[in-house]
Amino acid sequence: MLHLNEELDLFLPALSWVNRFIPELYTPVSVNDFVENRHLVKPTKTILPLGVFFYGDALIGFRNVSFRRGAEDTHTLYDMTDEMEIEISPGALETVTTHHLTHTELTLPDGRLFKADVLYHPQTDKAYLFAVTRSGRPARKTERAELTDRLETQRVYR
Repeated sequence: MLHLNEELDLFLPALSWVNRFIPELYTPVSVNDFVENRHLVKPTKTILPLGVFFYGDALIGFRNVSFRRGAEDTHTLYDMTDEMEIEISPGALETVTTHHLTHTELTLPDGRLFKADVLYHPQTDKAYLFAVTRSGRPARKTERAELTDRLETQRVYR
């Protein structure tokens, strides 16, 4: 599991001051990677703006995972390696391109997620789904094909 704050200090020491303002950020390779290494997660201790909103938690960024609704408040985040129980955070946002839904409107169906941000509280060993993105950028070939179609259409009508 990659601790992004440590990587920032290591590779960009001139920007290490940024760590005082941001929460502890982690990117696991898989759900199993997080489950096995969650004891290494450090909680955010900064009281400066932005980081203070995550005080006591760490922000874990999962990619290409699946979501399954459970009974009541407990749901499952999983991939091919493992699964973990999560709850939906009261401040959860669902991001679908530019559309944001509040927790009361959140109707996240079971299925694949492009990105899932999880707030993890190391002291209680609880994870809360904070934000999700169901789809990513279109493939490059698709973008090129659309651009080519537009250019050809413009040539025809000129």
